[in-house]
Amino acid sequence: MDCLRRRAADLGHSSLRQPARVLPGTFWSNVEKVNPDQADLRLSEETHQQGKETISVLPGGRPRLDMDGVLLKVRTFYPDLQSWAVAEPERWAVWSVPCPVRDADLRWFNVRRREIHARMAERTRVRQPLLPLLVDHVTDTGVPMARSSRSWSSLPPGRTASA
Repeated sequence: MDCLRRRAADLGHSSLRQPARVLPGTFWSNVEKVNPDQADLRLSEETHQQGKETISVLPGGRPRLDMDGVLLKVRTFYPDLQSWAVAEPERWAVWSVPCPVRDADLRWFNVRRREIHARMAERTRVRQPLLPLLVDHVTDTGVPMARSSRSWSSLPPGRTASA
């Protein structure tokens, strides 16, 4: 996609991987499922709503927990196209259309983000009491393994270690 190459100038490789996966693989593939005749980025309200519904469910049938992440990437993508259309109208003006993601789509974003952080904190609280057990296990099994590994690595090539 030319737009991703254009964004590559502003982003590093790791920052570009997520939009490169989400925009064509999650967003646009779902738009094409909902409306196979969709020829451009100007989505009707019906196509956008149906696309949101299909994006909200993962392929396995579970609900997508980070729906906001997908919508935020789409919402960032459309203004990028609009700003590029101003700078290079001959190249990007045809793609400059209104963004289908509305403020209402992200109205509860902060609430959902707090819920995600609360779930992560709860997992930490549940697992924290198990930390001493993990440390004991690693100390009992990991340290002796590391010692034997060092002794094996000090053997000259072709020699075998005896137990």
